[in-house]
Amino acid sequence: MSWWGLGVVTDRLGSVGGPARYYPYGQEREATAEGTEKFATYYRDQTGLDYAWNRYYSPAWSRFMQADPSLTPEAMKNPQGWNRYAYVAGDPVNYYDPAGMDACSGNYGVPCFSITVVRFLYFLWLRSFGGGGGGSSDLLVAEAAEPIELPEPGLDLEFEPPESGIRPECDRRDPLNVKKLNWIAAHRKDAAAVAGGLEVTTEAILGLSALESGWGTGRFAQEANNFFGLHWPASFAIGYLVARDNPAVKVAIFTNYRTSGESFAEDYGKYVRGLTDPADFGKALRDSGKFGVTTEGYAARLAYAIRAVARRMDCE
Repeated sequence: MSWWGLGVVTDRLGSVGGPARYYPYGQEREATAEGTEKFATYYRDQTGLDYAWNRYYSPAWSRFMQADPSLTPEAMKNPQGWNRYAYVAGDPVNYYDPAGMDACSGNYGVPCFSITVVRFLYFLWLRSFGGGGGGSSDLLVAEAAEPIELPEPGLDLEFEPPESGIRPECDRRDPLNVKKLNWIAAHRKDAAAVAGGLEVTTEAILGLSALESGWGTGRFAQEANNFFGLHWPASFAIGYLVARDNPAVKVAIFTNYRTSGESFAEDYGKYVRGLTDPADFGKALRDSGKFGVTTEGYAARLAYAIRAVARRMDCE
């Protein structure tokens, strides 16, 4: 049983399809369609990145795309632990990391997710009772590219700002974050217009398009101005592209971001109209049965993307 509640065949790391399908760091030996669970319980989206609850993992680069938001004393003793982007400290044969937070092994008899939950609760305890007064703690919290979240929608923990006074979401020293900030600025006006007609938040439209298009880096966003994952036929579309891995899938082409958003509003807006809570917005699309998404994890990923956008919208 997968993390999304789906019946799948997995190996001991949770990789769908078994060990013969993957190289040690998650690259597929033979390419298969995206948009499904693959390596180590992760959901691989259309950008080729794996969703690991708290971070995104790149099998092509064999590393996480965001830094681990904390350093444990054990990590400080191991030189591999200082690389906060590394996957399981460089030992994917014996360990895996289903939540994007801990290298662990089922061979030790302790489920990986239980380790992550204990670590997360301990972090909350330190934030509430053990982090002040200049005393020492067993957990050293460092600046993170994204805040920690448990895998249920609705919880959104913010880290304290770094000493520079710049929130991580607004930090332009991070090249990946700069691309996200610039992407939001480029499409914010058009997203606001679409959101106004649906009585939803601007960040909901931006978050949906960020998730579906990989923040504008996906093939269909770049070649077809399709930022919402809309299939052909679709309102206001001017043609279609054929998916490389499945010729039967036709993806709509639009003139720009605005018409792509207006197409979503025209064809699917009735399912989300008036929903301003990120979790409700995501669940409505998933449960509609019309948007092409049925996996349990979709609503949580979309809510996360919406909140990630919202945290960046007030950056100067």
